[in-house]
Amino acid sequence: MSIYTDLQNRYENREAALAKQVYLLSKAAAGLSDSFGSYLGLPSPRWNNPEGKPGDYYVRLGVGERNAFEEKPWTQMSSLGGVVSFSIALTLVSEDCYSRTTYVFPVSVEFVEGGYLFKLNEGDQVLLSVAEVTSGAFSEVHSKMVERLTQILDPSKVLIKN
Repeated sequence: MSIYTDLQNRYENREAALAKQVYLLSKAAAGLSDSFGSYLGLPSPRWNNPEGKPGDYYVRLGVGERNAFEEKPWTQMSSLGGVVSFSIALTLVSEDCYSRTTYVFPVSVEFVEGGYLFKLNEGDQVLLSVAEVTSGAFSEVHSKMVERLTQILDPSKVLIKN
């Protein structure tokens, strides 16, 4: 075998490994997003408009921050240096359905020695085993997201002077 043929084989094998890596990491991102609604106990996958028509999904997977969030299917995710960066958007709707807001959680996932490492933009990190990710056991990551949202929505942090 020539040196070139050996390099060509190595290149092809590396490309296949990179494709498998981004596939598995992106699929884990989708699993985290897909299971968030049931973790929260959502009444349905979509919220309703005041007219009773279905609105957007409560939980959406995509990329970008709140002001630039773009919904994106997991099959279109990409990686940079073995890390898949994505965002999960959660829409909260008031009882009257006239007001709503969306919170976006930037997250990244990568492989480490112990399995999948999820990093949330607040600095929290959660390591899940391959078995946990495969079985859809994302509750530890979900709880960190809810903890952050609970802090954001704390009415005692609203300064009121009268």
